Amino acid sequence: MKPSEQYVQRLLKDRYGIRLIKIDDDGGKNGKEADFEYCENNQRIFVCELKEYETMNPTEKSGWEKIHHSDGSIGYTRNCIAPNKISRNIHKAFKQLKKYSEPKILIFLNHYPGYDVRDLVDTYRGFCEYTVGDRIIKDSYYKKASEGTIKEEKNQIDLYIWIDASDKNGSLERDEIYLRTVTDIGQDIAKKYFCALDMK
Repeated sequence: MKPSEQYVQRLLKDRYGIRLIKIDDDGGKNGKEADFEYCENNQRIFVCELKEYETMNPTEKSGWEKIHHSDGSIGYTRNCIAPNKISRNIHKAFKQLKKYSEPKILIFLNHYPGYDVRDLVDTYRGFCEYTVGDRIIKDSYYKKASEGTIKEEKNQIDLYIWIDASDKNGSLERDEIYLRTVTDIGQDIAKKYFCALDMK
């Protein structure tokens, strides 16, 4: 198993008592199976796919523009790529999850401080909202990612779990876990297995 898979296995067991079982993908299936299943009484309850965002250092090679400030310091800037990365991962995960009849969960393990659960929510719904004074601003920057390839697929994943990892080698107790449900089945799973209320 990959370190990220072991990490999520341990976190969900410690936090919720959920023992995820790694689905065997031997035989060169190129990742066509889901990563995990959760079973009770020899019956599969749900399947999970895991996608990870590593910490990245800004470099010109990875698309960042270097900025030289007047005080001699150096900074970096680039357009936000979170919507495209998240939508690509939803698409890849859906291809792996769609073969299963059981409820589907997509887990994001995030180590990069530049992303957070709002990027997932805004990519899913196709816009972000924020308040300036007494006005609500609706930014449709995420619309293209939301209404492209994943327009229908995103609704067929029952539950999204976003994990902001405090540190790969740190205490799991500091990890922040966010649940976002799409379907009634996803909401039932969130309530029953993740002790979450009013998630939809």
